[in-house]
Amino acid sequence: MCRSSLIAKASITVENIKWASILGKVVITGLLSGIALSSPLWLGNRFFPYTPVFNLYPAEWVHSVLTVSFIVMSLLAWVFEKQWFYVWTIIIGLTLVMFDQVRLQPWIYIYLIMLVPFAFNATGEALLNKYCKIIMTGIYFWSGVHKLNPDFITGYYAEWLSFIQGRQINMNEFVSLSGYGPGLIEISVAVLLAIQKTRKAGVWLASVMHIIVCIVVLGQGYQYNSVVIPWNMVMVALTFLVFYGRVDVLSGDSAPERIVFPGLAVLLIWLLPILNFANSWDHYLSFSFYSNKPSAFYIAIQTDQLSKIDSRFRSYFVNIPGLTGGQIIDVNRWCVSELNVPFYPEPRVFKRLSRDFCKLNIPSHQIVFLEIKRPSGQNREVLSFNCD
Repeated sequence: MCRSSLIAKASITVENIKWASILGKVVITGLLSGIALSSPLWLGNRFFPYTPVFNLYPAEWVHSVLTVSFIVMSLLAWVFEKQWFYVWTIIIGLTLVMFDQVRLQPWIYIYLIMLVPFAFNATGEALLNKYCKIIMTGIYFWSGVHKLNPDFITGYYAEWLSFIQGRQINMNEFVSLSGYGPGLIEISVAVLLAIQKTRKAGVWLASVMHIIVCIVVLGQGYQYNSVVIPWNMVMVALTFLVFYGRVDVLSGDSAPERIVFPGLAVLLIWLLPILNFANSWDHYLSFSFYSNKPSAFYIAIQTDQLSKIDSRFRSYFVNIPGLTGGQIIDVNRWCVSELNVPFYPEPRVFKRLSRDFCKLNIPSHQIVFLEIKRPSGQNREVLSFNCD
């Protein structure tokens, strides 16, 4: 009787290790894939300025050394699955973000959060599974909620329909109402995944949704960063791993772990995003992806001052109705084109970026920095500031 109990316990332990191992490898694979596809963001001499949190502008080689260390530690964690490799992966990743806020892409944020239990060696199946369930249902829920707004419908949704139909879409009443569909589908995925009896349906619905996103992104090309492709594929893999056929069980870990890790997931994924509605928490950290809620940022320069800027900016000039007398640089197009990631859509990051332009000896009244709220929607609001 005692011997059979020991054998059963040993087999459960092996199963737990195997499941946690696969989960960790999927997360790190997604992390490294994203870095590989956005390598100019992390390595080498780049044209797009760094946007540090503080007034710290390390030399290029410091960024490169940190990035190589980040990749090496991630690979070591993937192969050997040792606690300290996960710890250093998270520490170096956060340091790289501190030196450039544009690196705080949604996928980086999500992957680093999912690696936290591994860094504390809290990889028991029940605890880790509960932690990941809280994270993933929160991502789907908030992503859907943020798309339930009219600006999403007249912005990204209209673009997607135009792409699918191969022509400019007519925004009639039916089409406008159908624009609430994507957000409601994501919320439905979150609800289906949260309920044990409907999880399989939630997994399949999420998978179809991610595949459609990949098709649209591939079809629209330059407008979206290719990092979205592996990120969506990893989300499919994680959804199957975390939810498909998984039964909720009580964790056998110690009481502090049962409270601390789920509590951390609830705080970061469910509670703090509420502050976004009061403009007190970042859009990307609130899972407001392609919702048309984040502002768009531009730099307007008078025509007779264009000789003072780099000629490469000509590729990023755009026209904005109602604004004349110079050229306007689309910051997001510039960022996606060079770094293969969207600009981090927060005013503080834009203001940090503006400092580099204020060093160009352009008179303050001849360069204006523009923040456009609801960029593709109705009743756009334009905020501006200059070097003074």
